[in-house]
Amino acid sequence: SGAAWQTFLPPLPSIWTSCGAPRLRNRHRLENSGQPHAMAYSHRTSACCYLGSAPLRLTASVTVWFMHVGLIVGIGPAATDFYYRSLIGRMAESGTDLDLTMAHADTRTLLQNQASGDANAQVAIYARLGDRLEAAGARSIAVTSIGGHFCIDDYTAISPLPIINLLQAVNAEVSAQRYGTVALLGTRGVMESGFYGALSRVDVLAPAGDDIDAVHDAYVSMAQSGVCTEAQRRTFFEAGLAMVKERGAEAVLLAGTDLALAFGSHDPGFPVIDCASVHVAAITVAALTG
Repeated sequence: SGAAWQTFLPPLPSIWTSCGAPRLRNRHRLENSGQPHAMAYSHRTSACCYLGSAPLRLTASVTVWFMHVGLIVGIGPAATDFYYRSLIGRMAESGTDLDLTMAHADTRTLLQNQASGDANAQVAIYARLGDRLEAAGARSIAVTSIGGHFCIDDYTAISPLPIINLLQAVNAEVSAQRYGTVALLGTRGVMESGFYGALSRVDVLAPAGDDIDAVHDAYVSMAQSGVCTEAQRRTFFEAGLAMVKERGAEAVLLAGTDLALAFGSHDPGFPVIDCASVHVAAITVAALTG
C-alpha cells in the first residue's frame, strides 16, 4: 500500500530535492532485501533506506511509489478536461506516468443540491463514487468542483480515502501571497459564503448588487454547456474589475473550476488566482509523494 511505501522511504523529500524528479527508465530490484519487495524506478543516484531496522541499498536507483489518484469529475465538463490535461502535463514534466481513475458526477444534480443545501444527498453521491474509485485502486480522491466542496467536510468524515481538499490548497496559496483582500467569481453559493469560510486572515469580497446574480447565471450556463460566450466573459471581467478598482481587492479568485474557459488566454486587466490550477498542483504533489 502507499502507507507501506511511506514507511519504507522516510528520506524521500530530501532525495527528491537533491536529485530531482525520478525518471521511468530501466528498473532494478532491491538488494539485500531477501525478496523482491518492489521494483525501483531508475534514477542516477544511490541511496540507503530502511525498512524497520534493516537497511536496503538501492543501486543507481530510488524507489518511489506514485499514488493512484481518483477524481470525481463531470461538474462541469470543461473542468474535467482542464484537470485531466493539466495533470497529464505536470506528471509528464516530472518524467512520470499519471495513474488516474475518474468517476462522473452530474452537474445539474450538484447545482440543485448546492442551492437547496442538501449536503446529505450530495455526500451520498460522493460516497458511491468514492467506493467505485477505491475499488479501481485509487488511494486519494479530489472533487474537481468548488461548488462541489459545499459538503466536503461531511464527505471527508465518511470517505474511505484521503481527500485532496481544494479549499485548503487555495487558503494556503492566498496566505502565501499575503493578500489582505481578495474577491470571488463563481457560483452564488461560493460567493455568498465567502468561499465557504475557508480563507483565513483575509477579507473576502463578492460581487455587489445585481452583479452577483449576473456572475452566477453566466457561470452556471457556461459550466453546463462547456462553452464561454463573449457576453459571459465580459460579465466576469467587468465584475472582477469593479471589485479591484472600486472596492480594493488585490486579486480575484477564479472560484469556479470552469473559469479557465473565460480567462484562459485572455487578460482580464487584474490579478487572478486560478483555484483549479492551485488544486491541480496539490493533486500533483500528492501523486508524486504518495
